[in-house]
Order: sequence, then structure tokens, then C-alpha cells
Amino acid sequence: MGYVDTVESEWKIFVISDAYRWTLLVTLLMVIHYFVLVMIASKPRKTLFNKDWMEEKFGEEHRQALNGASIQAGGYPDHGSGRYTMELGYKGWMEFNKAQRIHYNYLESISQILCMMLICGLQFPIVTATIGAVYLAARLWFQIGYMVLGPRGRMYAVPFVMLTQFGFPVFTMVSLGYLASKGSSTIAEAEIVAQEMLKAD
Repeated sequence: MGYVDTVESEWKIFVISDAYRWTLLVTLLMVIHYFVLVMIASKPRKTLFNKDWMEEKFGEEHRQALNGASIQAGGYPDHGSGRYTMELGYKGWMEFNKAQRIHYNYLESISQILCMMLICGLQFPIVTATIGAVYLAARLWFQIGYMVLGPRGRMYAVPFVMLTQFGFPVFTMVSLGYLASKGSSTIAEAEIVAQEMLKAD
């Protein structure tokens, strides 16, 4: 059995709409925003836990605990509730934890959102791109609100973030249902579908 025969007997073939590029664009923008957010979140760590401060507060204790190893800047492994952060005072503690929570709140859901966008976009590219753009805007709003006003500042964006996060799994199941029922059984059928889509455009 040749390659084409194997494909036609065992695979489902899907024709991806040209509009899928908009889904990919929003997905890429979301990834870029996340990486920018990571860099922003790392800034308080560098300024608050600088080498001189770390040495002054914990240098000797660190050497005693780690066989003479010198303490490093950055405050690791403290992520907002450890011994280093407790020495910052309330203002420094709040600044550091705001950055951490903005970052980790995004991290908790971004992989699922990206995966569901790429799946949903195969069947509903424009709708998926639109929902993704709303989610991205809500994430920007969440970030700015949290940075400026603290925890209460995020609440304005939370409904849009949560609606998207809870709605996307349902949308993904609907999309998968359509994809399972509409895939072409042969390459010839897929070519016909592609030609019809080109005529519609």
C-alpha cells in the first residue's frame, strides 16, 4: 500500500481557512505579551534584592548555611513569601508581590488558552481571533490595574479574563465536534473543499 493510499484509508484531511492566520497572529501577540510581562516582573527582583542588600542582610548567615558559598543577587529562591521578602518592609513586599502575582496569574492559564485557540481556530478562525484579542486586552488591563492600584485594580479585568477562560473549553469541544464530522476522507475530497473555499473568497 502506497503513502497516498495509507493516508486516504487512515487519516482525516482538513482544509485550513486562510483566515486562520488571524488566529495565529493573536496567538503570537499573546506569547510576545507574556514574555514582555516576564521581563517586567523580573525588574523588582533585580532592584530590591541587589547584591549589596543581600550581603548586608543575609551574607554571613548564607555562608554558614551553605559551606562558605557567597550569596547572590536576585533573592532566589524567595518568590514573595520567604525570608528575604520579609526584610523588605511593607512597601517593598507589596511591590515585589504585585509583580509576582501578575506573572503567575498569567502563567497559570496561558498554555491552555494558546492550545485551545489553535484548536478552535481550525474551525472558527475569526471568532477565535476575536475572543483571543478580548482575552489579550483583558490581560493588559489586569496587568496595568494591578501595577497601579494593587490587588483591587485587577478586579475590573477579572470578569473578562474568567469569562474567556471558562468559555474557551466549551468552545473547544464544539470546534472538535465540527472537525470530527467535517474532515474529508480522501485527498480528492479535500481538494474539492479547498476549491470551494477559494471560490467563496
